[in-house]
Amino acid sequence: MNIATVNLTHMGLVRVTGADSTAFLQAQMTQAIASLSPNKVTLAGYCTAKGRQLASFIVIRHEDAYLMLTHRGLIEPLIKRLRMFVLRSKVVLENVSNQYQINFLQARPGDAMTKSVLDDGSLHISLRALPGQSDPCALQLNPQAESPDAHSADGHGTLADNAFSVALIKLGIPMVTPSTWEEFVPQQINFDLIGGVSFDKGCYPGQEVVARSHYLGKSKKRSVIGLIEVDAPVAEKSDIWLEGKDNEPVGQVVNAAMDGGQCLVLFECPVDIALQSESKLSVDSNGQKIPLQRIQLPPYDIQAKGNQYA
Repeated sequence: MNIATVNLTHMGLVRVTGADSTAFLQAQMTQAIASLSPNKVTLAGYCTAKGRQLASFIVIRHEDAYLMLTHRGLIEPLIKRLRMFVLRSKVVLENVSNQYQINFLQARPGDAMTKSVLDDGSLHISLRALPGQSDPCALQLNPQAESPDAHSADGHGTLADNAFSVALIKLGIPMVTPSTWEEFVPQQINFDLIGGVSFDKGCYPGQEVVARSHYLGKSKKRSVIGLIEVDAPVAEKSDIWLEGKDNEPVGQVVNAAMDGGQCLVLFECPVDIALQSESKLSVDSNGQKIPLQRIQLPPYDIQAKGNQYA
């Protein structure tokens, strides 16, 4: 199957328009949306007041709107929550998932984290190059007549979905899903290291918690990549256990996807455990502890602070 022509069913789009849309998103997102130029894209998060991440977005500025790509299962609750803070601002939030076909391309020439408009009116969104590749993987957003049946209702089901999830895990880019809604602070899933958090902008929900962790010490937990010998993806939020420490798990699965007959996982755990080559970790899948066969670091420094994908 050519995944470049297959629709991603688990991703959707929120469109934000209105005279106050920039100021509104600047006040709500973890990233400096007001600084986003028309030819660039950025990652951004949305948090609770306690700093727990409710969503991860790929944000695209296009014409007089912001298109915010996120997990399809989160869009309606996110729009409902964000509308609570619109008040008298001139802002319109819409679910436009059925107005676009979203395609994943494993490699396409272009500069990382940029947007271009193709001759047919579709948007080409370059992300990052996968390890071993020179060209970044990308997304293509094709405007289409609205079709409520164009996507699966639960946001699962195609080879393109799985390929995109594998690519994100290899890049160390987490995707908040309905299973992990409000589960992690940005630092646990490396969101600050991949350009998803600005520490120079003004306030946003959870900013005090996120900033305190950044400025007052190193993050105790980070996310790394593991490989498991199973026939199907393990569930997100599955517990990670360290051999010899049986009283409580040391982490959780953030994202998982099948890659060549094995399950690739992005999981969070204490940094010192992740960096110790002798650490023997396992994943609790339906009550059975399955060993992590290989643990590797994402393609950036998890001991650093700030954006490592600049």
